[in-house]
Amino acid sequence: MFNKFMCVGNLVKDPESKKVKDAEFTTFTVAVNGYKKEDVSYFSCIAFGKLGDSIAKNCVKGSKVLIDGTLHTRTYESEKRGKQFVTEVIVNGCEFLSFKENKTEKPEPELDFPPF
Repeated sequence: MFNKFMCVGNLVKDPESKKVKDAEFTTFTVAVNGYKKEDVSYFSCIAFGKLGDSIAKNCVKGSKVLIDGTLHTRTYESEKRGKQFVTEVIVNGCEFLSFKENKTEKPEPELDFPPF
């Protein structure tokens, strides 16, 4: 069987790091634009361990990322709605295409070079 997912999109909100029992992970949602302006898909993502830590440190709402992972569907019981199905991306790799701004550092001045 083959299960591969890749997308380029922007984070919908800041990533959230969590710890449940012995598992440390980071959750976030990526919005991916379609062919039309109003055609947007949203993907819930989970990254474990150091990869999750790296995403939490380097990304904020609006950050552009390339996600590489696999799709996973899980179920849970809800008192109001009964059995619920959730499809998530288990992230295996992430390329940061934009970084969060560091407000404490001044930006580097642009250098003017003489024309040749």
